[in-house]
Amino acid sequence: LSAEEKDKLVAEVMRYVLFSQHKDGAPVQRSKISELITTLSPTLKRVNLAGYVIAQAQVKFVKVFGMEMKELSRMAHKKTGKDRTNAPTDPGKEYILKSTLPAAARKRWVDRAEDNAAKA
Repeated sequence: LSAEEKDKLVAEVMRYVLFSQHKDGAPVQRSKISELITTLSPTLKRVNLAGYVIAQAQVKFVKVFGMEMKELSRMAHKKTGKDRTNAPTDPGKEYILKSTLPAAARKRWVDRAEDNAAKA
C-alpha cells in the first residue's frame, strides 16, 4: 500500500464521516466505514486495514479540523431466554465528531445565534 493510496483512503473516510455527521448527526458505524474502504480498494485484503485507516483519520481530524473522531462505547443489552441466541454479542463500534475547542472559545468564535435559532 503506497503512501498515496493510504492518504486517499484516509481522505475518503474523513469526507464520509464529515458528511454523515452533517447530514443527520447520527454516529457513523464502523461497519459502514469498513464497507467504504473495501469498495475503494477491493484488491486490498489486508487484515485490520480499516483499523489503520480509521486511526490515521482520527489523527488527521485533530490536526486539520480541530475535531476528535471519538469511538462510542455502547453497552450490549443482555438477552435472556430464546432471544439470547439471536442477539449479537457486540453492539458494533460507532464514531462521532467532537470539537476540541474549549466551550468558551467555541461559544465566542464558532457558535452563531442564527444556528441556535434554527434548531429551536
